[in-house]
Amino acid sequence: MVSYFSPPELNAESILIAKALGKLVDKYNIDLITAGNLHGKKDEQLADLANLEAVNRIVVDTLNKPAWFGEGAIRDSIWYRYVDYVWEARAKQHYREKKYDFIYSRSQPGISHMVAHQYKKQLHIPWVAQFSDPWANNPFHKYGQARLKRKEEEIVQYADVLVFPTEEIRKLYESTYPAMGIRSKSYVIPHCFEDSLYPNEAGSKKEKMIVSYIGDFYGLRSPVHFLEAMELALKWKPDLVDVMEFHIWGYLEPRYKELIDSFQSIKEMIHIHNQTDYLDSLSRMKTSDILILIDAPSEENLFLSSKLIDYFGSRKPILGVTPEVGSAADYLRQFGFPVVDPLNISDIAANLLDMIDRLHFYKHRAEKNNYTPFSTEEYVRTLCSIFKSLEQNHRMTAV
Repeated sequence: MVSYFSPPELNAESILIAKALGKLVDKYNIDLITAGNLHGKKDEQLADLANLEAVNRIVVDTLNKPAWFGEGAIRDSIWYRYVDYVWEARAKQHYREKKYDFIYSRSQPGISHMVAHQYKKQLHIPWVAQFSDPWANNPFHKYGQARLKRKEEEIVQYADVLVFPTEEIRKLYESTYPAMGIRSKSYVIPHCFEDSLYPNEAGSKKEKMIVSYIGDFYGLRSPVHFLEAMELALKWKPDLVDVMEFHIWGYLEPRYKELIDSFQSIKEMIHIHNQTDYLDSLSRMKTSDILILIDAPSEENLFLSSKLIDYFGSRKPILGVTPEVGSAADYLRQFGFPVVDPLNISDIAANLLDMIDRLHFYKHRAEKNNYTPFSTEEYVRTLCSIFKSLEQNHRMTAV
């Protein structure tokens, strides 16, 4: 298995890997090639969730950007291109003559697939490449994409199976590489939640309704439109300040911190908290009355936030501030929750007030929904079915 990020690193990809690894180790002996010397926040509970003691973890150190290199999108693109090159070269050195059944690589970042491609050339065994987001064609990444596309084309061509979290991403790859037969060798497997990790909900009565966004704000994913909707809702319902409070749990880019401070009329309703450990984030979901999904504005949402699937596992009402076309919107509608375009301020305000007024109705709906297709058990069952089929086909062709 190749994944640049893995537990105990605290980020979305590591969390996804932790949930899968914790069950895959019961079925396979796993060698994991992963990056070391990373300076992000750590969450040792993720290591326990992944059952890392049962994994042969091969850590390949990466490089850290020196202060003199400077900041900025173009500089970051240049630096990470160099880091990718160095990490790929180092990781390739850890190839061992060992009998493996298959290779399984995960992104983000896509460098994991580049290393797996080298192993594929050497081992001549089946390879499953799983993408959490688009890579070379990510609409929110501007620099260095031509180089990545050349790399990605090789990955798409030589991987035996491709796995995507949404049908929208699969269609993007089909249109980008029409000669590759992507549909015939790809699967769509949405992210998953682990039901056993959620705490029992305390029965204590709260003075105000808790509305929460759990995740980060960066790039085009902004809190501004939701806060503008809160201001409008307060104009329509002046006693809203006595009814609800809005909590943000996660990292905010500095510019968003400054913008939030400018919302004076709702300032006392907003509570900002630092990024928290994964299990604590699940606890915060359970203590919330309404959970808010906020995605970047676009005509079509290619992405599926792993946090949305964790929201499902908490069995709480969800207001989806997300483009109306995309898997996230489809799932929310399927489960009876409102979906509002991120730029439609008045509709966000109206739906927020409706959910507050009819909270009992939405709570009942959230509790009765069948979220089984998003369980870790179903996720791993589907993956193992793919692995088993690949192994069988490989043995048959090797005879």
